[in-house]
Amino acid sequence: LRQILPDPQTVFEYVVNKVDLSEKLGFDVQHQGGSLHIIQIFQDGAITRTNHEIALKPSPVGQQLAVGDVILQVNNIAGRDKDNEMVAECRARQHLTFRVVRGPQPPATAAT
Repeated sequence: LRQILPDPQTVFEYVVNKVDLSEKLGFDVQHQGGSLHIIQIFQDGAITRTNHEIALKPSPVGQQLAVGDVILQVNNIAGRDKDNEMVAECRARQHLTFRVVRGPQPPATAAT
């Protein structure tokens, strides 16, 4: 397995507050070496709502979560083989703080 060594300039904190414990985050992740790789973000869910809130804030604009990003930590849970614990934390808590490394972003599609 490939280990990700984050560039300190591309690591950021992302805070999401679910409206209640039943609200879904609204993303799919792939488990790799103790981290969670974001492979899809859905239109509904706490992630999309939080991204919209971040975009509306006056500068400096915070980092939005995107497909290709890699979650290294959820609240205080991080480390090799902790990815299942990170997912459980996402389900069990309303307030979540992610430590994220910016991954390769998918190419923009040209409008025709």
